[in-house]
Amino acid sequence: MRRLIFLMLVLLVFAGNAYCFDVDGQAWRQMAPNEKAYYINGFYDGGIYGEVVVMKNLAKNKFSDYLPPKVAMKNIIGAVDQFYRDDANLSIKIPDALHVIKMQLSGVDLETIDAYLNELRAK
Repeated sequence: MRRLIFLMLVLLVFAGNAYCFDVDGQAWRQMAPNEKAYYINGFYDGGIYGEVVVMKNLAKNKFSDYLPPKVAMKNIIGAVDQFYRDDANLSIKIPDALHVIKMQLSGVDLETIDAYLNELRAK
């Protein structure tokens, strides 16, 4: 019975993350401010739980790649809003947008960020 419950929890985590990874700038623009905060919090909570508890850090890309350095929620939301003001970014999924924002905040050079953005826009 415990195995069944555990399996159901794992499936719920992955099902939730599947939707989470499929939301792009069009959806972001339609969200109310509180929905944006819920989305970001849920994304981080689900990712951290998935990495620490379910995956035990076996994933090739660690979830921490998506976490900006200690930034207030309102600043993260503002950065995502700014990112999606560029219509060329609307098809980019929110997790990828968060990764770009983390790259910017971490001081990654603009050439690398631009190359990554061009790759995302081409998908």
